[in-house]
Amino acid sequence: MSTKSRWPVTAVARNTGLPMHHDPEYTSPVDIRLPMPLATKLAGIAWTTFGCLFLLVGETFADVTIILLLSSGVADPAIPAENVVIFLFGLSFICMGMQTLTGNGPGIVVAAVTSAILGFVMLAEGWAFLGVSLWLIDGIDGDVNTRCASLIMGGGAVLVCVGGLACWFRDRDRAWRKAKSREA
Repeated sequence: MSTKSRWPVTAVARNTGLPMHHDPEYTSPVDIRLPMPLATKLAGIAWTTFGCLFLLVGETFADVTIILLLSSGVADPAIPAENVVIFLFGLSFICMGMQTLTGNGPGIVVAAVTSAILGFVMLAEGWAFLGVSLWLIDGIDGDVNTRCASLIMGGGAVLVCVGGLACWFRDRDRAWRKAKSREA
């Protein structure tokens, strides 16, 4: 594969440092745009997907809770506070992912650190859930609890990995955001 462009480099864009090419079919120069870094794209997609899953799980738990409360004879069931927290986390991850994918957010470091911290919390919660379900409950629905703990720990591991990846490649993200702001 050739690394040469089909258009000769004619100038360097003023105030950007990006090389510009001249297209012979048109009279206006076309600048080279820096593509979105792969780590930034993966982090944005992962955070948006994770937020959607949080909303789905929160809605499912809220529905199941309300159905269980109604079936037990409670006249006016209220949605538990944990479901509201799950909704808020879901919405925040969707916003964080969309800002990362569009480049409109302030940067990726805060989102990456937040993701890693929540991932570690989920890993600890999964281990605790697994320990309680295996040792204290002594096998009551052990298979279901083990699967739930595995899902929680898997989600936490994904968040930690995505947060670490985004922190590791933050310089590329910063360069992309800087070039993107110069385009506007």
